[in-house]
Amino acid sequence: MDNVLKTFGILAPLITKYVQVIYKATIQNLGSTNMAVRKNSESVIRAINELIPEKAVLLQATVNMIQYNSNSRIKPAMVD
Repeated sequence: MDNVLKTFGILAPLITKYVQVIYKATIQNLGSTNMAVRKNSESVIRAINELIPEKAVLLQATVNMIQYNSNSRIKPAMVD
């Protein structure tokens, strides 16, 4: 995950089309029972939030995950 954080800084302008897919996959990792996966996912989500200027795209992905995801562990993690 550390490598993911490093590459986001470089590739941020190029991945704006695909950021929603990456963001949704990372949000799903918040529901993991493995604490290391959960903590790394939080770091990646923070990095994406800082690097992507189009917050509306991120907000739409977040709301969709809250509304339609059946994993009950994701919602509290997203609120934190």
